[in-house]
Amino acid sequence: MCFHASITSTARQIEKRSNAEFVNDDVKTQYKKPHYHLNGFAHPDLPIVCQEIPDKILPAVWGIVPPNNDPEQLDKYYKKASKFGGGLNARLEKLSSHFIYRHSIKSQRCLIYVDAFFEPHHHRSKSFPFLVRRKDKEMMALAGIYTRFDNGLLTCSIITKPASPFMAENHNQKKRQPVMLSQEIEKKWLNKTIDDERIQKILNHGYNDNDLEAYPVSKKLHSPKEDSNKPEILEPFNYSELNSLF
Repeated sequence: MCFHASITSTARQIEKRSNAEFVNDDVKTQYKKPHYHLNGFAHPDLPIVCQEIPDKILPAVWGIVPPNNDPEQLDKYYKKASKFGGGLNARLEKLSSHFIYRHSIKSQRCLIYVDAFFEPHHHRSKSFPFLVRRKDKEMMALAGIYTRFDNGLLTCSIITKPASPFMAENHNQKKRQPVMLSQEIEKKWLNKTIDDERIQKILNHGYNDNDLEAYPVSKKLHSPKEDSNKPEILEPFNYSELNSLF
C-alpha cells in the first residue's frame, strides 16, 4: 500500500506539471522546499487538483475523512481509523461500496502529484523499503478521491489496485500499487461528465512499467528515531541480503 511519498519538485515545477496554479501564496510556500519523505501516518498535506476547481492546486490532508466529522477533531478520527490504514489509501475494489468512497468517486475525484513513493519489498521474511519513481524523474499524477468540509478543509486518499508485473516484483507481498495516470488521460479523470464505466476504464488503464524504476533505500524511512526527511533518504542503499537480486 502507498503510505509514504516524496515531493522534491519546486512549486513552479508542480504548477507547470499540473497545468494549474496554487490557490494562494501561503499554500505555494509549503512547496518552496523539498519534502523528501512524507509519512502518511503523520497526515501531511498533499498538493491536489480537484474536480471542483481544476485550474488550482489545493492542499489536502492525506487521510480521507467523512465530511460529517468535526474538522477540528481530525486527530481523534485518525486514531480510530489507524487500524484501517488511516484513510491513506482507497482500494479500487471498494470504490462503489465503501461509505466514504462511493460518494467521492462520483464527483470528488482528484489528481495527487508526487515525485516518488515508497513500498515495502520482502525477502526471506525481512522487509526492505523501496523507492519507486519515473526514470526521467518527472512528477507522477496519482488518482485520488477527496472530501471537503464546510470550512474549506480537504482530505484525500490515493486509490490503489492490484500491482502490474513491475510493481509486483517490488511490492512483492501485498502486490498493490497506487493508480498512476499518464498525462494523456489524467485530465479525463477530472471530467465531471464521465460515467461509471469510463471511471473504471481510467482506473484500469495500465501505466507503462518501462517508464519506472525502483531500488532499495535506507530503513531510516520507517524509524521513529530518525529524521528521514533528508536528501539521503532518496539514495540507493546497499543491503547484502538483496545483492543476489540485482
